[in-house]
Amino acid sequence: MTSNDPEQPYRYDPYTGQPYPYDPYAGQPHSYDPLSGQPYPQPQPYGGAYPPPMPAPAAYGYAPVGQNDGLRNQAIGVLVTNIATTVLCCSPLGIAGIVVGALAMGRVDTQPDSARSLVKWGWGLAIVSVVLVVIMVVAFIVIVMLSESATS
Repeated sequence: MTSNDPEQPYRYDPYTGQPYPYDPYAGQPHSYDPLSGQPYPQPQPYGGAYPPPMPAPAAYGYAPVGQNDGLRNQAIGVLVTNIATTVLCCSPLGIAGIVVGALAMGRVDTQPDSARSLVKWGWGLAIVSVVLVVIMVVAFIVIVMLSESATS
């Protein structure tokens, strides 16, 4: 019988041509290696001990307060207010207020004095743009009422 025998294609080792002492595809029939006669080594534990546990999560509650959080909140307020006046009132001064508010937010941690000044300017721009829009709305209403009274 040769290794090319179609009835038993796996009886011979394809590299050495020697017959196998057991069926290599039948699993592990013995507790020892039949080729060398040595016992199989005992399985080793995987990786040893478990890794150290992860640190405990932070406690629930408020985050620690930074030293410029009040100024940061004011800069956010300026930015949101100027965005609202630009979108809702179509005020061109709101665009300048958005730029000033964004600059203030960028300088809160590095230049707090400059950020505080920019926040004041931003609030001023927001107030002026709202006042101008109110004046324009009142003027429009007065003009409409005067034109209706003049035509009737």
